[in-house]
Amino acid sequence: MIDKIIRSKRKTLALEISPRGEVIVRAPERTTESKINRFVAGNGDWISKNRAEMLKKHEASRKRYESGEKFLFLGEWQPFEWFAPESVNNVKGHFETWYKNQAKEILPERTAEIASLHGYEYGKVRISSARRQWGSCSGKNDLSFAWRLVMAPQECIDYVIIHELVHTMHKHHGVWFWKRVERAMPEYQRYRKWLRDHEHLMNC
Repeated sequence: MIDKIIRSKRKTLALEISPRGEVIVRAPERTTESKINRFVAGNGDWISKNRAEMLKKHEASRKRYESGEKFLFLGEWQPFEWFAPESVNNVKGHFETWYKNQAKEILPERTAEIASLHGYEYGKVRISSARRQWGSCSGKNDLSFAWRLVMAPQECIDYVIIHELVHTMHKHHGVWFWKRVERAMPEYQRYRKWLRDHEHLMNC
């Protein structure tokens, strides 16, 4: 039942279901396999329910690259029309390249606008292929954003940018961090929820 065990300096055991339905256990470094197996067995119902839901989401999000199929861009579903499929190989790769190019144009420019508006300073902006996070802020205040973010509505993009800009001042998710996020975007929880609810659809 266990597909992967990830050990770290964490103090507790945790379960996670990947987008493809894999059962992942996150465990403290010295946790025995017998303890992990008991933990997983005790959460069998939770695993079955959430694995089924994740597989259903995965199937709904699977792209077929057929004419008429729709793809997200800036929160809107755009129809895909393909007129000469025999002339181009790796359609998925072409889609990813297009999204990455859009991200390289949109995200650095919008980051500069928001930083100027709220008085933040940062280093470089990088576009990444991260799957587990929308953005990150390095110790030198360089910012990184996943190219998939341009599939989200503009407000959600702005929330992620604000989130990472606030990290230039607070390298944690404590009370003061969230107060600064809320000051810049009072309805940030609404956009954060949109990203959680639609993440499984934001792929190509």
